[in-house]
Order: sequence, then structure tokens, then C-alpha cells
Amino acid sequence: GVTYGAIANLSRDELQGVVAHEFSHILNGDMRMNIRLMGVLYGILVLTVIGRMLAHSSAYRARSRSGSSDSRLAVVGLGLLIIGYLGHFFGGLIKSAVSRQREYLADASAVQFTRNPSGIADALKRIGGYSSGTVVNHPESEELSHAFFCEGVTFSFAKMMATHPPLKKRIARIQPDWDGKYLEGPPPQETGRQTPEVAMGFAQAGTPIDADQVVTNIGNPDNNQIETARKIIGTLPGVFVTSARDPYSARALVYLMHLDADKEVRTKQLEHLKAAADLGIYDALRKLIV
Repeated sequence: GVTYGAIANLSRDELQGVVAHEFSHILNGDMRMNIRLMGVLYGILVLTVIGRMLAHSSAYRARSRSGSSDSRLAVVGLGLLIIGYLGHFFGGLIKSAVSRQREYLADASAVQFTRNPSGIADALKRIGGYSSGTVVNHPESEELSHAFFCEGVTFSFAKMMATHPPLKKRIARIQPDWDGKYLEGPPPQETGRQTPEVAMGFAQAGTPIDADQVVTNIGNPDNNQIETARKIIGTLPGVFVTSARDPYSARALVYLMHLDADKEVRTKQLEHLKAAADLGIYDALRKLIV
């Protein structure tokens, strides 16, 4: 899902670009990689914790009695402490470098999925236009910093440890002719009541949507909206409807919706899915292609 702030402060095209960006992370396996990175870094940090415990233990014993075993324990603890800190530091550098490249890839994929460079670019410009920036003020934010949409933490040596590229560089890669100006404040929106189709998300590109109405309608559709949904479902091929109701084949349906219209690009997408997708997803996708 998306946050209320994203619905309220981004236009339809901008929100579409953000969702496509996040979908790219899932499609490219970035979420799985992020979880593994968290596990590896914590595993290295455990060495530091063990080393600190051994050092404190040896210091406590040294005050009660003297012995060479306590000295050796202190040396081992200090060694683990240094190894753990150094490992965590260089591991963080690797995590940040990998994460920055994956962000560039997700931005490029968002342009490919939406076929609209302005969507993701304007979303980044709007984020840059807020005086509060993108920093997440939470003591544990660093652990998940690589999972944010933009840079969520600050470092004294930000370029080395940043998990996201600077906004200016990301925007410039999408729009090389960008004038360097950010977008301030939310986009113009109509606050009047929209049609059921618009409120349910079936609006055409460029149609303004009232964020409050969208949030209110979540889980509370009226009769008109239900009837509209029935009509739309009735126009879909039966195999699509059946696939959407099955958790497994629904994944293949999502991939189908993101296949490119260009034959060459689509072929490459199918080859990638055949090699990287979970077992059976590619076969289910081939059955849906008509």
C-alpha cells in the first residue's frame, strides 16, 4: 500500500512513478537482498557485542583476582571488538554502494513501466522541495535506510555511507535537461466529490483525485462503486479473473500487466522471468499471454 501523505501530496502520475519504482525493487529481488544484508551486518555486529562482553568480563575478574587467563580473555575480547567494528563499517560501505546502484536501476525501471519519465522525476522534485527533506527521525532508522525511497539518515561522511544517490543526480539521470528547480508543496487538486470510477482508482491519466475521498472509500465501497467494479470485471477475459483469485497465478498476472508492448523488450523480460522468477511463475505467465 501507500501512505496517506503520498496520496495527498503527489499527483496521479507522480504516485504511479513511486509505485513503479517500488515494484521494480520487488521484481529485481532487491527486497530479498536487503533482508540478507541486514542479517549479514547484524551477524558481524554480534562479534562486537561478544568482544565487549569478554572485555568487560576480564576487567571485572582482574579487579577480583589476578591471572594470565584474564589477560588472554581481554586480548580475545579486544580482538573481536575491533574485528566486529571494522567488519560492520566496511559491510556498511558495501551495503550503501550496492543500494545506490539499485536505486538508479529502480528509477530507470519506473520510467520503463510507466513510459512517463516526468512521473518519477516530478515525485523526486516534490520531495526535494520540502524543507524537512527526507530524513527519518528514529533511532533505528539506519538499519532500514536502504529500504527507503530517498535518503532517510544523515552521516558525517554522507557520500560514502548514503544508501540513496543525491536527489539531483537521480533527477538528472531521468531528465538530463532539468533546470535544477524543485517542486514546492502538493500539486493542485480538486476537493469536490468525484465520480465513483475516479474514487475507486479507475480515473484516466491527468484526472485529479481527492485524497480524503480515496482513503474514506477504502473498505467502504457504495453500491455504485460495486456495480462499476462488476462491469469492469465483466469485460475481462475469464482466465484473467480466475488467475486473479488464486494467490499463486495472481503473481503471473501482475507480471503480465508490466510486459512491454515492444516485442524485443518483451522478449528480454520473458527471458529474465524464466531465469529469475519462482518455479512455475513463468509457465503460468505463458498461459496468460494471448
